[in-house]
Amino acid sequence: MKDGRSKNEVITTVDQLGELLQLASEEQEGIRKCRAIMPMKITRSYAKLLDPNDPHDPLRRIVIPSTDELAIYPDDDIVDNHKDEAKYQPIDGIIHRYPGKVLLMYTTGCFAHCRFCFRSEKVVFTLSGRRLDRAIEYLRENESIRDVVFTGGDPFYGNIDRLGHALAEVRRIPHVEIIRITTRAPVYVPQMFDDRLVEMLSQFKPLFMLISFIHPHLITLDQNNDKVRTIG
Repeated sequence: MKDGRSKNEVITTVDQLGELLQLASEEQEGIRKCRAIMPMKITRSYAKLLDPNDPHDPLRRIVIPSTDELAIYPDDDIVDNHKDEAKYQPIDGIIHRYPGKVLLMYTTGCFAHCRFCFRSEKVVFTLSGRRLDRAIEYLRENESIRDVVFTGGDPFYGNIDRLGHALAEVRRIPHVEIIRITTRAPVYVPQMFDDRLVEMLSQFKPLFMLISFIHPHLITLDQNNDKVRTIG
């Protein structure tokens, strides 16, 4: 199954984005200077939602780097809620912080880079092969786990058939009652949610999708039939 991405759908440079928007000098500087910490990455589907003339457009601020990201504050370590994450990772891909619930870090890859993201891994990894097998075995052996959250990165990033396999393995575990997927794919690549993908996801009910719509302008009409599409 296709994953809804191709190289020409992703914008990563000043020149590419400048073909679509009137970039302010501050935005151009941010794109260049922030590349080392987390480079710009915007899907063309999302870029169509941006106001081409307003550098203060909230949708632009979500994805266009700012030099403010380079600031270092004395309390950075104190407010970092994820600095101790490693001690809750019994094996690769599993974060088990709370009783009864685990995060399955399925992939660190994303369709786009939200500038507020606290994850900026330089190397993308996806749970597959033996690493996935070990993560699934951990879930099987811990019968207190009833809630599994597929997260990342974005679980829909990458090969969708591989994601379907992982979902099927988790759904086969008797004590897992709830499967959730945290995603921004409907924001960044809405076109990937075709009938085939919806049919695949429907095999794993009850399945919940947690979609991060953080501004009303992100909720748009279907480009093909001018109505909002819902996934049953």
